[in-house]
Amino acid sequence: MEALLRVEDLTKIYTARSGEKIIANKGLNLEIAQGEILVILGSNGAGKSTLIRQISTELLPTSGTITVAGHDVIREPERVRRVIGVMPQGGNPLLHLGACENLYYFARLKGFTKQEANEECEKMMQRLDLTEYRHRVSLNLSGGIRRRILFGIALLSNPKLLLLDEPTAGQDPLARRNIHTMIKDMIHEGGRSVLLTTHDLFDAHALADRLAILHQGTIRFVGTEDELLTSTNTTNLFDAFFAIIEGVFNNGQASIARHVDHLLDACEVDIVSTNVGSGHDCNHATNILFPV
Repeated sequence: MEALLRVEDLTKIYTARSGEKIIANKGLNLEIAQGEILVILGSNGAGKSTLIRQISTELLPTSGTITVAGHDVIREPERVRRVIGVMPQGGNPLLHLGACENLYYFARLKGFTKQEANEECEKMMQRLDLTEYRHRVSLNLSGGIRRRILFGIALLSNPKLLLLDEPTAGQDPLARRNIHTMIKDMIHEGGRSVLLTTHDLFDAHALADRLAILHQGTIRFVGTEDELLTSTNTTNLFDAFFAIIEGVFNNGQASIARHVDHLLDACEVDIVSTNVGSGHDCNHATNILFPV
């Protein structure tokens, strides 16, 4: 089956004001088939949002290629934008408008007639449980409700590929479950594909057909959750994730707690007195236990 999204040898390098070169993505290769949910799992700063911004044509790659539905993001950005829906990580709806007005405004920008935009607005208000926020300006809404409005905007025009950057951030458990259900329903209804980034292991477990673990700008694993557990000899996603990013593959019975115990031993930590010695692995242990 032809991949709906194909990323090949993608590298993105930023230049800091000091002149330092910062590699955000390095040699990434990914494919998403029609009707698939691929979850990019990684900690903050792993390069997830940079990847989304390149696929959505917001950023130009330093090298490599990205194609969406056969369209190159550099040569055919307008065609790419017609087939994607984007929910950015740090964005906001228009703060002086309410939920319905935001949905209506963006529907009109996407080419909906007035009647179509009104109908789409009503449908999204119901599906996302936004009715009570219809005319309340977004400036006065919680971050979680604003995220829900952004999710609705991303769904407008039935995109072939949804790019969701931390879609459940700030959501309560009920809203999170509703978003999970909507994402799955959209896949079943229209054969759409989803690229979703998160650092939340629950989101990954609940939604992913396949997982890609992104760490320090490089992809460390791509496959199903079962393949991940098998390759790391672990029994749960939490242990498997840390095994991949730290390069620690335990014996199937070990947990991340054992890994922590090993690091503490290397660091010569006295658990009772909390005195820290000068073991050669102390800095490594500190970085893992209390990552910056």
